[in-house]
Amino acid sequence: MATDQSRIRSLDLLRGLTISAMILINNPGSFDFIWPPLAHSEWHGWTFADLVFPAFLFLMGVALPVSTKKRMKAGASRGEIFSHGLIRAGLLFMIGLFINAFPFGLFSHEFSLGSLRIMGVLQRIAICYLFALVLYLFLSSRTLLAMIPSILLGYYLLLRFVPVPGYGAGVLDQEGNLVWYIDSILLSGHTWLFASVEGFDPEGLLSTFPAVASTLIGVQVGGWLLSQNSKLEKIALLLVTGVGLIILAEILKYVMPINKNLWTSTYVLLSSGWVISLLGILMWFEFNKMLPRIQFGQAQMGRNALALFILSECLAMLMWSVAWNTDTGKFYTLHDFIYLKLLAPGLGNQLGSLAYGLLNLGLLVLVAVWLDQRRIYLKL
Repeated sequence: MATDQSRIRSLDLLRGLTISAMILINNPGSFDFIWPPLAHSEWHGWTFADLVFPAFLFLMGVALPVSTKKRMKAGASRGEIFSHGLIRAGLLFMIGLFINAFPFGLFSHEFSLGSLRIMGVLQRIAICYLFALVLYLFLSSRTLLAMIPSILLGYYLLLRFVPVPGYGAGVLDQEGNLVWYIDSILLSGHTWLFASVEGFDPEGLLSTFPAVASTLIGVQVGGWLLSQNSKLEKIALLLVTGVGLIILAEILKYVMPINKNLWTSTYVLLSSGWVISLLGILMWFEFNKMLPRIQFGQAQMGRNALALFILSECLAMLMWSVAWNTDTGKFYTLHDFIYLKLLAPGLGNQLGSLAYGLLNLGLLVLVAVWLDQRRIYLKL
């Protein structure tokens, strides 16, 4: 947003905080001893960790009107922008498959195309980006806004009234819900290995559609930020909207539970409300020149969020895959050795698990700062 540099800093900072939280949540020392605020809810309900992924989708949506209008001003047609977006989404999806397969059977990691997970975080990001781009390019602003409640209402009706064979309609348990049924049929053998129910995928097919709504809410906010309203008017609109969505979600949760795994409509409202509120708060601090000068590399993380996420996922797989047997017959992965032998004995299981995540994040922050100093940015 060339006309408002402070807005760029706010968005970079929030994007950096979001990707840092994603990396920290995904990489504990032990999944049995996760520091409580970084643990996902088991099913219904929500925690801080549950708000992070939709925040990333929202921020991707916020950036979409900015980048699209910039390209249009440079002379690009809608068709050219769509073609570029299609290639970008395809590359993101393929990188997601690469991460799921990495390190391709090297070390102790088993690899088989017959069980390769098809969906994942980057795959969902790719689909949401492409849908949001197409809708933004070819729909009017009013129609685009109307798409958000339409998707959320439609998804609610599907979950409530479409019967699942052997279970009936409206089942929202871990097994028997429509999301699980579709994934277990269409993605059979290619879902997330660690799901609590076989055949379920938290980034599966049907639940990606309400995730598109999370992205479209970001697109709507991106349009607000490009408007001619004053900064204070924009901040006020963000705060009122954010708080309003949180209240609405808390009211409607008695009709449809808040659930990240199913990405329920109330979850979209709640997560969007929190990230919009946080953006409004950061913009208010920025407006009043109250943002801390030392941000621990978070703005740099935000400027290279995609590269840092890909690197973090590959690094995590290497840490789990490099393994050896000791003289005493014990089997260690490099990940377990650092956690069990170096951190947990002195800090305890839970703090040691947190320390491992922070050390991993600290390394990636250093990489982000190094890349930013050399103006190296991964852009698809």
